[in-house]
Amino acid sequence: TVKGDIITSIAAYDAWSDAERNLANTPTKNQTSSRRAVAYQYALDHNTLLTVDRLLRQFRQSLMESGFIDADNKLHGNEGNNDNDDSNKYERKMFPASSLPQDKKIAHKQYDALLTSCCLVAGLYPNIVTLLRPPQNTRKKGSSRGVGGGGGGKLLTKEGQICKVSSQSFQSERIRNASASGKDAYAMYHAKHRTQGVCGGAQNQVTMSNPGSGKEKGGGGGDIYLSEVNFVPRYALLLFSGGTIELRDNTAIVLDGWLKFKVGPSKSSNSSSSSYPASTGIVLIRELRKELDKMLLKRLQYCSNNGPYTREGENEIAPSLDVDGRIVTDKMLQKVVHVVTHLLMEE
Repeated sequence: TVKGDIITSIAAYDAWSDAERNLANTPTKNQTSSRRAVAYQYALDHNTLLTVDRLLRQFRQSLMESGFIDADNKLHGNEGNNDNDDSNKYERKMFPASSLPQDKKIAHKQYDALLTSCCLVAGLYPNIVTLLRPPQNTRKKGSSRGVGGGGGGKLLTKEGQICKVSSQSFQSERIRNASASGKDAYAMYHAKHRTQGVCGGAQNQVTMSNPGSGKEKGGGGGDIYLSEVNFVPRYALLLFSGGTIELRDNTAIVLDGWLKFKVGPSKSSNSSSSSYPASTGIVLIRELRKELDKMLLKRLQYCSNNGPYTREGENEIAPSLDVDGRIVTDKMLQKVVHVVTHLLMEE
């Protein structure tokens, strides 16, 4: 499950935006009133959401002008008359509709969140921390807080810094009440701040420069806080971080020398087909990353060339155009996106 401050913000915008879509056939005044009502109900800033909406439309227009999406690709379904048609919902995705798995049980919102988590990894890496869960015997019975009042979980950086989550973060309570076991393990963050004492006992937060470099380790004193914390799946890190991966002790895949991922069959699996060495897992991950890089590069080249591709080799991945001028993706692209989506959804 994807959890995070940015994911929550997107969900809030979607709820606010849906208020207009649900009243598509009503006067504009009623649409605006409905949006204001949603903003008031959930303590959201209506004017800020209007700004986000304008920026989103500008970004969509830029994607259309660059050829990355076609004019029929409705990001939010506000421009057409078939907004309630389920067949059009997938067209709002960055990936083509045909590349998605045909499982009706997959929630559209969950897919959006998973895709967003991949974008967060690609954009924010190496701003990553791991969640240190408390030992089983450190939790007091009937208490939601850890021993010493420090909370259940801590966040650890590559440089060995113990960080806290900003009190304004939606993840603050979740990390504070973290149990000894759970699925959440890796989180991206946008900025790092350190508290500094000032006159009168008050504290001030100072943004730390180059937060991923580790140069600030051990200096300045005060607690370190992270803002915009978003938990991400491990496969999003392995596939979209761009970091180097290596095999360690033939039992684990290590990302950038410190993030360790165990591979192989699960303990609950008795299938012989699931038994494979870590060396096989790292080969599969590397090949999948290679295909993703190749296809994204081809897509960007197509957009910059503003014209259809010509195949130069049997293994070249290239989109073609249908009779209406819309991009039709290669079957290989569909398969790769299906595999990536399956890995993210299964985690």
